[in-house]
Amino acid sequence: MPSQADARTRGLVFDEVAADYDRHRPTYPDALVDQACEGIAPGSPVLEIGCGTGQLTRSLLARGLRVTAVEPGQQLIARARDRLNGAGDVELVNARLEDASLPRARYAAVFSASAIHWIDPDVGWRTAADALAGARARRENISEVWAWLGSHDIARGYAADLFDDVQIVIAAPMKLEHTADELNALLGTMSFWARLSPRQRDALLAENQALHQRLGRPIRSSAVACLAVARRRPRST
Repeated sequence: MPSQADARTRGLVFDEVAADYDRHRPTYPDALVDQACEGIAPGSPVLEIGCGTGQLTRSLLARGLRVTAVEPGQQLIARARDRLNGAGDVELVNARLEDASLPRARYAAVFSASAIHWIDPDVGWRTAADALAGARARRENISEVWAWLGSHDIARGYAADLFDDVQIVIAAPMKLEHTADELNALLGTMSFWARLSPRQRDALLAENQALHQRLGRPIRSSAVACLAVARRRPRST
């Protein structure tokens, strides 16, 4: 995970490639979204952290949820606004989660797809917890689950006191095929890309072009979309 000083600048790289992000980022599997939304009544207000151009947002709206989506990138949120026009009840907030003014205990659920590692964990976990209500018996620490899934340094011990009933409830494998140009454009929308030097980026782009030529067919890759869920613990009195 980038330092929090770097996160505010490195995360903006996605705003610079908003068109590629919109075109090449895959949507999330319906089975995963269905599982994530299980038990959430249509019409319920939910919060999405880091909506990008609205890949997950559209799926949440299609399930009848009322979405408040926070996204700091001006170009990204402009594309989300165009994509989501008429798709449902959505409020787009152009701000970092750390800077957004959100009501406490309003939302039935908080979603974040491939974005939580850009949030200051000392703000993000408490903000998400403050936005939720309801809980059951404590099981694990959701921040440690997210850290393990994404290899990001966002685990915090106190998050175990904020959330409980942590589960990884579904893992959906995906097989993908790309031309070299498509693969290179996709890589430019990913977190690790912001950490590479220009020389490293150029070398990787060239290698993908060479690999595509050698194969004489699309470059194949695989990915696994995992769903981790938790519930807000009740506040101690």
